[in-house]
Amino acid sequence: GWAEASAAAVAGVSARGGLAYGQRNNADCADVAREANQGSALESAVSEAARRIDERLMEILFKRFRFADHCVAIKRYLLLGQGDFIQSLLDLAGPDLNARAHLISAYKMTGALEGAVRSSNAQFDELAQTHLR
Repeated sequence: GWAEASAAAVAGVSARGGLAYGQRNNADCADVAREANQGSALESAVSEAARRIDERLMEILFKRFRFADHCVAIKRYLLLGQGDFIQSLLDLAGPDLNARAHLISAYKMTGALEGAVRSSNAQFDELAQTHLR
C-alpha cells in the first residue's frame, strides 16, 4: 500500500544523500555543487513517487474497478454495438420520453431499463447484471 511505497521513496532519497532542504552554507563552489545534487535528488524522488502513483492508479482502475470492461459495455450498449438492447430500451421507454422531464418517472425508466436488459442479449452480460442489482 501507500505506507510501503512512501517508505521505499524515503529510503531511495536517503540513499542518494538526502534532500537537505533549507540548509544553507557559504556560497563557494562546493556548496553550489552540493545544492545542485540535492535538487536532482528531489527531482528523482518526485519522479519515483509519480511513477509509483501512476502504477497504483492504473492497477486500481483496471483491476479493481474493471475500467476496460466498462468501456466495452459503453461501446456495446450505448454506442449501438449491441443493437437489440438499445432498440428494446427505446421501444419500452419511448412513449414516456415524449413527456416533460419533470413528469418522467424514475421508477418507470428503471423498469424500462430492466425490461430492455431482460429482453436483449444484455441479460447474458455479467457487467450489465451487476449494475442492475
